[in-house]
Order: sequence, then C-alpha cells, then structure tokens
Amino acid sequence: MEDSRSLEEWILEVDHLFICTDKNAVAGDLLVKSGFSEGSSNTHSGQGTANRRFFFQNLMLELLWAANLDEIASPKTRPLRLYEQCVVRSPATCPFGLVLRPTFETGEEAPFPTWNYCPDYLPKPLRMQVGSDTLLSEPNVLYFGFARGRGISPTEETTNHKLGVSRVTRFEIHIDQAEEFSEVVQAVNKMGNLKIAKGNQHLLVLEFDNQAQGLRINYLPHLPLEIRY
Repeated sequence: MEDSRSLEEWILEVDHLFICTDKNAVAGDLLVKSGFSEGSSNTHSGQGTANRRFFFQNLMLELLWAANLDEIASPKTRPLRLYEQCVVRSPATCPFGLVLRPTFETGEEAPFPTWNYCPDYLPKPLRMQVGSDTLLSEPNVLYFGFARGRGISPTEETTNHKLGVSRVTRFEIHIDQAEEFSEVVQAVNKMGNLKIAKGNQHLLVLEFDNQAQGLRINYLPHLPLEIRY
C-alpha cells in the first residue's frame, strides 16, 4: 500500500556512509593513527568491491575500493556507478555514498525515486533501492528498506575509540557542483541532521558528540574527510 505521508514527515536514519578510495584504502591508516578503532572488513562478492570499516554507536564509516574490475564493470553492477567512483575517480565525480534505513515509524519504500539493485551477496528477496537520476557530482544514495530499526551492533572493541568519540551527531557532505540538486538530494536535505551543500571541493564532515571538545582533524589531501569532535 502506498504511504500517504508527505516527505517532511519522513525521518530516516543513516545506516552508513562510504568514501571511495584507492586500493586497500591506505588512507584508513591515518584514521587509526588519529585514535579510531578499526572494525572488520569484507568483500562484496559479485559487486567487485572491498572495504575497511569504522563503527560508531549510530552508524558506520566505510572506505571502499575496487577489488575486481570485471565484477565492478559488469552489466549488473555498472548502473550503481561504483566504477566511476572507485576506478575512474575523476575529480568531478563525488566519491561519497549515503546509505539510509527506515525507522520503526517509516516505510520500506524510499521517499524518493529509486531503482532496485539485487547484489549476489544479499539474500533473496532483499533488495537495495538506489536513488535515480543523481548526478555524478552528487553522492550515491541508497535505501535499505529491509533494515528498519536495525541500528548498528558493533562490538565494544570497535567503538571504544582512543580519540574519545562515540556518536555522530551531525554530518555534512560538500560537493563540487554548479547544477541544481537532483530530486533525490533535495529529499535527503529534508532529513534535518544531514546536509548536502555545494562547495568548491568534495568533503565529508562528521561531527561527533555535538563537537563537545571543539577540536577538528582534516585528512585532505589523503582523504576527503574532516572530523569535528
């Protein structure tokens, strides 16, 4: 049954964010040196990608790279545009991905235009809903309708960060784009604690614990990431 609520009534959760990087995500070593505890990694069979992961109380940060060129360029995976993000890696292409999930109050269908992606590693009949008609200069937006209220269940070891951070309280995605935002990005910008903004470079800004300490770490040029805590 179609959900009749207006977009403003949808409150979605961020399941995880990803940054497309070079092979093996060597920039992840900088996060570890800064005091972040690294979690487990995995490989996405059939999709051609692998990752390094950092878990927090409410979401996960994923550093993603191309592990199998045949799989990432396959007809099934190519529409996901990970090839452009992980292999071509043009400065004009946004390297970020935003994966959303519903709360217990929201629906299994994304509140923006999507197409269905059913990767080999996802049990049938589960599917990912991928935001339609986003520009390459915009983040890749996915909706995990099957993950309602799932939350993140990492171990204490992966969330006990020496840096003294625990929960992401705000995030901003700055993109190098002159054109008007796509319908998908306009929808995301109505979430409240997440902002996608135009700038002169691609940069992901994560604020932890309401920036209680008033500190920040910028990982440019090695990684388009800034931490505020």
